[in-house]
Amino acid sequence: MSSVGSAPEVDRTPGALARGWLIAHLVSLLVTAALIIVAARGQYFYYDEWDFLAERSEWNLLTTHVGHLSLVPQLLTTITKYVFGLHSYWPYLLPAIAVHLLIIHLLWRVMMRSSALPLLALLGAMVFGVLAPGADNVLWAFQVGFMTPLALGLAALLIVMRPAMSRWALVWVSVMLVVSLGFSGTALPMIAVVVLYILVHHGWRLALVPALASAIVYGAWYLIFNRAPAIWDNWRADTPSEVFFGVPEFVVHGFLDSVRSFLPFAASPALGVVSAVLLVLLIVWIVFDLRRTGLRSASVAHYLVLALVLFAILTAFSRVGLGIPAASVGRYAYVYGLLLTPAGVAALGVAARRSRTLTAIAAALLVVLFAYNAGGFVTIARAQSAAERTVPRAMSAAIELGGCDDQSLAGRVPSPVMAPTLTMADICAFLDRGQFEPVAFTPDDLLAVRMVFDLTAEAVDVPAPDLNRCDSPRAGGAVAYDPDTQLVHVAEGATLTVHATEGDAHADVPISVPSGASRLTGLDQDVVLSIVDTEGLCVFTE
Repeated sequence: MSSVGSAPEVDRTPGALARGWLIAHLVSLLVTAALIIVAARGQYFYYDEWDFLAERSEWNLLTTHVGHLSLVPQLLTTITKYVFGLHSYWPYLLPAIAVHLLIIHLLWRVMMRSSALPLLALLGAMVFGVLAPGADNVLWAFQVGFMTPLALGLAALLIVMRPAMSRWALVWVSVMLVVSLGFSGTALPMIAVVVLYILVHHGWRLALVPALASAIVYGAWYLIFNRAPAIWDNWRADTPSEVFFGVPEFVVHGFLDSVRSFLPFAASPALGVVSAVLLVLLIVWIVFDLRRTGLRSASVAHYLVLALVLFAILTAFSRVGLGIPAASVGRYAYVYGLLLTPAGVAALGVAARRSRTLTAIAAALLVVLFAYNAGGFVTIARAQSAAERTVPRAMSAAIELGGCDDQSLAGRVPSPVMAPTLTMADICAFLDRGQFEPVAFTPDDLLAVRMVFDLTAEAVDVPAPDLNRCDSPRAGGAVAYDPDTQLVHVAEGATLTVHATEGDAHADVPISVPSGASRLTGLDQDVVLSIVDTEGLCVFTE
């Protein structure tokens, strides 16, 4: 089979020179891998991972997970758990790190094949490899499902960028795209641009094969198995206001806030303007470059920007209900960084080609970004580790308190912030199977679990208090609470953060309270309580 249309891009770097840049890239990849391995020490399971680890979910391979088909990640997690238990996080995390390193390599190859300046392609791939917001993906084993479709999409693009496609190449591309659907919905925008690239460069007949294969597989799963819980409906854009105003705002903030998070002094308000200016300049360059080359000869960098736009729109439609801050969380910023890097490097190359001085300046900027993001990556990793290591301690404290001996506690969640779906029943199942061994815990951990087990909010039928009866928060924003004499009132049901002190032990635990007045009970009298002040909260004396 031969291609039609304009010839796809090829790397025009001379052979010996290309080998030198490949060696430099592989060395940089080893440096990045070493940094990530060091940063990954101390990581542990948290949040969505427990959905896959729980015995009740082991073989629900086609069940939707937050809107995604997650067949392969669920299967991989279950097999790994049966082999290694929960004794070490490394068997789970190493595949995610490997996929990330593969993505860096594929990104570099895409840039080299699209005739980027080799020095800038090398440094651009290095910057992406340590993007600070990307730590949320790279150091979270669960995200192997999120990242793998990006790797498979890039690999497919590299195949279709060849001047001609054989039947076997078409088969491989189709298989990779279909397999990517089994990881998560991040496959959809990558499939779209790969099919579009085939359509433009190799003709509609070849494009039809992966398009139909992907549509049939995903469509069948979506119609038969995609039964989302009601809570996900609250996240989606389902009103005209959300569709016409909320979605565009979500998309714009996804671009602006993600780019801003890559830059030094990201917290500075001025960086919002800087990220906007950078994106406008990038758009201007894309427009002029497309006018120069024409749509049929568009660089693969432009296809990846299109994939990012599709990703941003799909994410906005499915997550706008979570609020604007969700538009640029670390896992999404990772995608923005990946898919914008080829265009950004190409645009920098236009200026850098004018003189060696401009090349040096462009390279220096990328080196600064690498150093800044590498430092941020390590800092985020340490913070994640500190938070995640509270989970096995909470599990162990819950076991010590007899959580496996009292069936009434089976549905309690010992670590409600870091592992909100991990119940006492799940922990006992891990223990019975020999998949979890209790670890040492602190008095703080023990107090926190006691609060989860014992603290309850009992509704009290009293009129709503006047505002002048509400106690004022102390320094630090917490309101002292005495369960013997005081009540809590909220107009609508809410989750409050309760701080407890017992001797030298301290703990903060969220607790759900019903609408109206309620009393927090269940703890010993020597436990001193306070409630973090929130809007609509009133603590008052009966």
